[in-house]
Amino acid sequence: IRIQGNKRVATSVIRRGLELKPGDIYSDDKMSRSKSNLYRIGVLRDIRHTLEGYDSRSERVGVIITVSEGEFHSTGFGGGVGDVDGLRGFVEWGHYNLFRRAFSLMVANRLTYQPFQVDPTYKYSNSTSLTLRQPYFLNSRIEASTTGLFEKVSYRHHEEEKTGISFLLRNMVTLQREISLLMGLNSRRIFEVDSLDADQSILDNRGRRITQLVSPVVMLDRRNDRFNPSRGYQIVMKSTLAGGPLLLGDINYYLLSFEGTVLHPLVSRRNGQPLVAAGRIKLGVVREFGGTSSVPPTEQFNIGGGRSLRGYNELTIGPIADRDMPGNIVVLSNLELRCPIWRDLGCVVFLDAANVFRELYFDQRFHLLTTGGLGLRYRTPVG
Repeated sequence: IRIQGNKRVATSVIRRGLELKPGDIYSDDKMSRSKSNLYRIGVLRDIRHTLEGYDSRSERVGVIITVSEGEFHSTGFGGGVGDVDGLRGFVEWGHYNLFRRAFSLMVANRLTYQPFQVDPTYKYSNSTSLTLRQPYFLNSRIEASTTGLFEKVSYRHHEEEKTGISFLLRNMVTLQREISLLMGLNSRRIFEVDSLDADQSILDNRGRRITQLVSPVVMLDRRNDRFNPSRGYQIVMKSTLAGGPLLLGDINYYLLSFEGTVLHPLVSRRNGQPLVAAGRIKLGVVREFGGTSSVPPTEQFNIGGGRSLRGYNELTIGPIADRDMPGNIVVLSNLELRCPIWRDLGCVVFLDAANVFRELYFDQRFHLLTTGGLGLRYRTPVG
């Protein structure tokens, strides 16, 4: 195996991403997985390979991997207007090849301000983060990243400041199966509380609280395309443990959630784009224990908006915005019929049904909020 074309990325970094080793039996499948691994490092623009001696009678074949390096620095700034955030802006800077080892250092600051809605879920937010990422942690196939964060958000009935540090481990073997482990320590301060209208969980957690948590996530992605899928399925299972006898902190809770998405093509059009039926279901529960009065409202389930229950404003169903809507249990389902119209323009017919509960009863107390509608979609290169 010979690697060429790299000038500023260490050859050893590229070799760690290869599924092929000298002495192995060559296969196109291993070569394809190797390229996927290398693209995930984030510093290579193009990867090609050729074979030497493939047509000869020799039992040995040479693999020449030619790479093209990308840009290692980025500076960005911008702004926009949205129905959720209102006015928003960001400034960010990144370096993606520190020490020639593909280490990344990223700094970002984001601001939002909502002047358009009369009673928005949150009025403004400010967040600053610093992230250091290492693609091969301790010479393994595991990506590690450490993030320091400061965030301040003015919600409808309270204000919240959060300062924390998190450590994320994620496997880099394949895009279709991902196992990650998040460990975090943060200090949260809830203040300026509206005692008359705020949810009880906001009242219980006002002041400063320390949270230490661990959160493993398992994802299986069998969709045919990550940006514009038309068939396959995706499963995401997440659990979180905060506090308890093993972890320090003032807040104790656990969270379990399951999310599944299925896509199936129905009829192919003349242009080759199929009519697609898509469905998603999400189930989750979060509970306090060990003397904690209630889970902080931002850690409970809050739904509403374009990514959960369309027809309702962002995060308006749940304890952040409504004291009468607890968020200990979530039941969420989305059904869509996606129809291509012309080139990258399409339409979708959707039906959403969801709600959040304190307890789940399968009787007259169980009800889902439902919305249906029709929308237009334009397929961009990134989704």
